Amino acid sequence: MKIGIHWVQFEAGGVDTQLLSMIKNWPNDDHFVLFHNKNNEGLKRISTELGEYEVELVVFPSIKQHHVFIKFLRFIFFPIYFFWLKRKQSSIMRSIGGLDAVIVQNGTYPGSWHSLAAVWAAYKLHIKKRMLVVHHGALHSNMIHHPGEKLIDYMMHKWATDLVTVSRATRQTLIDYRGFDPSRNPIRVVHNGIDLSVDSTGNAVQIRKKLNIGDNVTLLGMVGRIERYKGHEDLLLAMSEMDTKMIDRLAVIFIGSGEVDETDRLNKMAHKLGLADKVIIPGYIDGDSIQLISQLNILLMLTKDFEGFGLTIAEAMIAGVPVIATKVGAVQEFVDQEVAYLVPPESPSDVARALTAYLNNLDEFKLRAKKAKKHIERFSGSKMSNQYCRLLHV
Repeated sequence: MKIGIHWVQFEAGGVDTQLLSMIKNWPNDDHFVLFHNKNNEGLKRISTELGEYEVELVVFPSIKQHHVFIKFLRFIFFPIYFFWLKRKQSSIMRSIGGLDAVIVQNGTYPGSWHSLAAVWAAYKLHIKKRMLVVHHGALHSNMIHHPGEKLIDYMMHKWATDLVTVSRATRQTLIDYRGFDPSRNPIRVVHNGIDLSVDSTGNAVQIRKKLNIGDNVTLLGMVGRIERYKGHEDLLLAMSEMDTKMIDRLAVIFIGSGEVDETDRLNKMAHKLGLADKVIIPGYIDGDSIQLISQLNILLMLTKDFEGFGLTIAEAMIAGVPVIATKVGAVQEFVDQEVAYLVPPESPSDVARALTAYLNNLDEFKLRAKKAKKHIERFSGSKMSNQYCRLLHV
């Protein structure tokens, strides 16, 4: 089977990790073609790690959807704009040729309109299997900002042969916020999986050495896109509530892509709170994310409202790194207090208490991390890949 994977994003993120794990653990000799936007920041990692696999890479141009001109086009000329996107995606699929299945990776539904148009294009080209995978949940339908959304939701049931979400929580948002009807087209859940074969002590960038962080410093880290909803500011506020002697033992690193405005805001907040010398924001760092996370003493994921799965948590667990995370979205589908320290969202005081507990009782957190490493093996890349493979070969 020749399988195309359509993938549009502008910042590196969890979809890259899921995609890599899927292909590396695929159970048979199906042939993959990845077609993706030119300015995709995760592309370098993808192309490097898939070098030994027979995977084709096809690049197409795209424009960020929040670009003012694109917003204008979409609002005023919705049918024309969407039809134009469909034609572009059809042209790409024809140039690839011989596709038996297309997997469209979609972030927060409805997400990239390139992605939705790709499902339509695959339908019009009579490609047998057309799978839409939703990662980050669904937004409430907004007919003002996105004319035609109700029609698109309705047509997705027809265009897609398979609707898949990476968690039960994500599945429920499609039903509650968008009116998707599982009795009309089942919405299957395939939890994300981790590539268990990754050597967590491999050749990643040595963070402490590169950034001159001493071995006696407790290194806190948040890994992923730097956006306001991810809760980076809650870690800064939590530290400001802690005892000065404890703060002296800490350093914080925010690894990931993000808008310049948000990075500047966090730097200014750190300066205002007297934490400027404790906070490092290097941006995106190339390399395997598990190997980067393994160099942290604690991994924090403090998302404010919804998390479609939480791959960063799973990566920390497989690396044996203690986790502090907020109880949002799908996190509690695969994590509990036995294997991680869970706190309410938007609660810096609870984060401060968790950090204090860690510094006062390292053995307890190390025990949780040990349990977590065994626990997360249930969410393996091979299990995930087998599930996707079965769906496509039915």
